[in-house]
Amino acid sequence: MGVKEWASEFQRFVEGGLEREVYARLDRVQELKRDAGEGGYDPFGANREDLAQVMPWVCFLYKCYFRTEVYGLERVAAMKRALIIPNHMTPAPVDAVNIAAALFLEPEPPRMVRAVVHYMLADLPFLNMLVSRAGQIIGCPDNVQRIFREDNLILLFPEGAGAFRLYKNRYKLNEFQIGFMEMAIRYGYPIVPTAVIGSEESTMILHELKALNGKLGFINFPITPTFPWLGLPGLFPMPAKFRIWFGEPMDFSEHRDKLDRPDEIRALVQQVKQRVQDMLDEHRAELPAVPFF
Repeated sequence: MGVKEWASEFQRFVEGGLEREVYARLDRVQELKRDAGEGGYDPFGANREDLAQVMPWVCFLYKCYFRTEVYGLERVAAMKRALIIPNHMTPAPVDAVNIAAALFLEPEPPRMVRAVVHYMLADLPFLNMLVSRAGQIIGCPDNVQRIFREDNLILLFPEGAGAFRLYKNRYKLNEFQIGFMEMAIRYGYPIVPTAVIGSEESTMILHELKALNGKLGFINFPITPTFPWLGLPGLFPMPAKFRIWFGEPMDFSEHRDKLDRPDEIRALVQQVKQRVQDMLDEHRAELPAVPFF
């Protein structure tokens, strides 16, 4: 995005143009219409009015703060159902924010992504309400099975809460959990391997204080260029440029006979992990050395 284009998008946000676009696009989200029940709420607590309050800020971050570029989006946007499997970085879920914004803003009709988030958020005041009002899913078995039974674009991070890497080890994937593969096979969901570059630069974890894990309610206690030096605002991600690549779908539906064989399921999971790692390695080699451009 050039300077003039960025300035135009920023002005559009300030003057309410982006908010008006969000309202118009929400009217065309088929998943939201399909799942809306009494009072306009879907089974997970989302409705159009709540999303209209959240999405302009999400889209502003996508367009102006992270200046996100997306590749291969047309293939996943056209799918009735798909399980999006990207690399992940905690503590700030900016990778999920950018993927959701891309599929809401770029295709026609816009698509709603259902992200499966860590069950720990269910116990956190404000964040648990924000997650439900945005239509996202606390990762308990009943919720997950419910969204897989319908046609959805589901976003799931198999690295889970372990996606916490020092900057020197950036984009070296941790182990993938196997539950996503079992669900994909059971419910006939093609898997879309996805590479996200920008998340680890936006967080840039320099050190980790493991001695504090669990004592302060954190999974990990990070040391970054801005946290804890600036207090809680220091946890806000830095404006690294994001790039997202959606890969060719992988179909594992023929492996239903392996659902009761964890070792064989784990081998299939390794195929997906290797595909995501290969995409990360390939595209990182093409990018500028400075992560903010």
